Amino acid sequence: RRVVAPSEDTAARFRRQLPGLTVEVVPHEVFLAAGRPPARSTSGVARIALLGAIGTHKGYRVLLDCARDAFRRKLRLEFVVVGFTEDDVRAARAGIFVTGPYSDGDLGALLHREQPSAVFLASVWPETWSYALSHAIRSGLPIVAFDIGAIAERLRAEGTGTLLPLGLSPALINDRLMQLCS
Repeated sequence: RRVVAPSEDTAARFRRQLPGLTVEVVPHEVFLAAGRPPARSTSGVARIALLGAIGTHKGYRVLLDCARDAFRRKLRLEFVVVGFTEDDVRAARAGIFVTGPYSDGDLGALLHREQPSAVFLASVWPETWSYALSHAIRSGLPIVAFDIGAIAERLRAEGTGTLLPLGLSPALINDRLMQLCS
């Protein structure tokens, strides 16, 4: 009877595939209040958090490449996955700390424990909504993401976040992360 999409980006993708289709945009959430961010680490190292289950489409390869670049250039930058990855052993070998699976109710405590400087949503495909973004907004932390899909749309609507071009090199991503956290 009706076609519903959670974001205008998703609705536009439907319309491109099915011209003339009427798509109603109904966000999963209407308003998110930013909370008080957790204390930042006093170590002088920029700690970047990625939230959730980080697979290939969520930027796993980008994360590995960024961690390797940070190590190679001896940057004061480290990555923590609050959640898990498609290959936690390989992530750990690249110097990425992985907390393991969590329930939504534990996320705030995990972020306070890990003391990140920012959240990086490294998704390389056009998300239709992103609950990880909802959690990131609620955290009050600075957010970095690629300029694609509902994540970019929502960050623009919230008037927050730093959007990077999709396909940016790991070195340039890390440089932006370091600038944001300095």
